[in-house]
Amino acid sequence: MRRISVYSLKPGHLVARPVYNSSGQVLLQCGARVSKRYIDRLLEMGVFTLYIEDDFSADIKPEDIISDELRMRSNLLIKNLFSRQKAGHARGQTSAEMARITAVVNDIIDELLANRSTMINLMDIRAHDDYLFGHSVNVCVLAVLTGIALHFSRTKLFHLAMGSLLHDIGITRLDRGIGGRKRELTAEERRQFEMHPLYGYEILSRDLHTGKLCAIIALQHHERYSGHGYPKGLQQDEIHEMAAITGLADMYDELTSAVIQQRVLPPNEVYEMISGAGDSLFAFNLVKAFLTNITPYPVGTLVKLNTGETAIVIENNKGLPLYPKIRVLCHEDGRLLKEPVELWLPEDRTKTIVAVVENLPGQEAG
Repeated sequence: MRRISVYSLKPGHLVARPVYNSSGQVLLQCGARVSKRYIDRLLEMGVFTLYIEDDFSADIKPEDIISDELRMRSNLLIKNLFSRQKAGHARGQTSAEMARITAVVNDIIDELLANRSTMINLMDIRAHDDYLFGHSVNVCVLAVLTGIALHFSRTKLFHLAMGSLLHDIGITRLDRGIGGRKRELTAEERRQFEMHPLYGYEILSRDLHTGKLCAIIALQHHERYSGHGYPKGLQQDEIHEMAAITGLADMYDELTSAVIQQRVLPPNEVYEMISGAGDSLFAFNLVKAFLTNITPYPVGTLVKLNTGETAIVIENNKGLPLYPKIRVLCHEDGRLLKEPVELWLPEDRTKTIVAVVENLPGQEAG
């Protein structure tokens, strides 16, 4: 299977992975054949990417870094928690709710510790109205992986996971049009949006169960090493390490997701952006730890080589993220190879990846 833009879908494409909403309901079944009506409906819902299966990707099975069951359970928990907060129930979490949050956080940590040698694949496909919930879970996953790379203790991982999972709770205080961000915000709306870390701090500071550290992570996750963040313009060591890790994870997931359609970027471009962010947006050691788990070319990505050939990524090497194992599919003139050729790029330094592409040569977007 491989992930492509909905704009590159064509009628007849086979859906390889179901699309769920945050309540676990199936919006589009695995095995369905894409039609023009499906494509229009996906765009209407704000779903901008989809996993498909075709002849050259049928045997490629990228796996999420956490299980589908845990992802759906986590999404639903955050949805219910944020919805209750949005409705004005500001008394904090009950003991029962906190027990459910704690269980999800511990399960995320357990699964990530068990998969620590795996390069990250974030497999969720979100409708726009469910963006915030899936985003919260992905930020938690990315933050915990970074904490593991930094050799955090189990206790530190727990606090990091809890704070990163709840980092955006302040958005529940915003008007739907501002918090949802289906379009570019005006200057005044942007000013209001930048209040959400303060709101998050207020909400979590009053909560007897979550603790002060969660509130600090919510408050500081948009601060930047250079001092150009918000809400207080903190810099360098003034920013709590866990808040900086959460901010880094938050940036990565937002840039690679469809929060605003025009801002969706392929993982290789975001990888390059973050690689250059050390000691400018984030401390260098945090960027280095974060990137140990990130691949610029996830399994299933179609790539163009410096030779003009087209290939698909079939495996990643954690020590050499820029040099995955590939399957060469097309000659430089676009003709399909009679027999695809597999190779590890580190073993053939005459070939390098120069671009990510959506389709094979000659295939037109639908």
